[in-house]
Amino acid sequence: MANEYTKKQIIEEFDNTRQYQKACVNYNGKTEGKYYIEIIAEHILEKNIAIDPYPGYEVRDSFLFNERSTNIEEGTEKHLCRSWYSNGFGNDLLDDLGHPIECELNIVNGTKVNVDLVSFDEKKNIIYLIEVKGTKKENVYSSDETVLRCALEIETYYQSLSVNNRLDALKRDMKLKDERINANTQVKKAILVPENSKAAEQINNPNYPFVNKLIKKFDIKPVKFVSKR
Repeated sequence: MANEYTKKQIIEEFDNTRQYQKACVNYNGKTEGKYYIEIIAEHILEKNIAIDPYPGYEVRDSFLFNERSTNIEEGTEKHLCRSWYSNGFGNDLLDDLGHPIECELNIVNGTKVNVDLVSFDEKKNIIYLIEVKGTKKENVYSSDETVLRCALEIETYYQSLSVNNRLDALKRDMKLKDERINANTQVKKAILVPENSKAAEQINNPNYPFVNKLIKKFDIKPVKFVSKR
């Protein structure tokens, strides 16, 4: 990032925008001895700022209809999600997230607002709404997204479903994908990022205490995947 910002400027930029869509949640660098994303995470925690649901559109009440584009470029996030959806996670992610049951789950009518991947962990009886990051270059997946951006995005999608009382409808429709889903199944959030990405470096990193505290507060499960696939 070419510009340098003060703590006040970063907070003002975050407060005056759609939370996860603003560039400041992806900024690198520091000001006043703190990383920019640490300033934002600390601000959210101290002010107890609610993450707003997706604005201005109607949240779907049925999740079985999904219009997917047919031409997906290999090495993109969509291609990666399609591959997991078709072939399963494999042993490296099975214990963390169960098995994929849907991808590109559209949650807001009239938009392309999609949850990247949905999985079901039968052992824990949990449906995971998963934000996936990672594009392939020279046979290796990476991403420049911060873990804060990932967390705010999946939290926004979850809140869009939660405040509109759509979580039960989601479970109802996902039961048709996996009959083991039931009324007691929980719906939770996860982030899935390549192991050599910026987000992966920030997960459980003591240099980012507020960011990781925020992830815990949101009850988001951060998971890393092997970059070479």
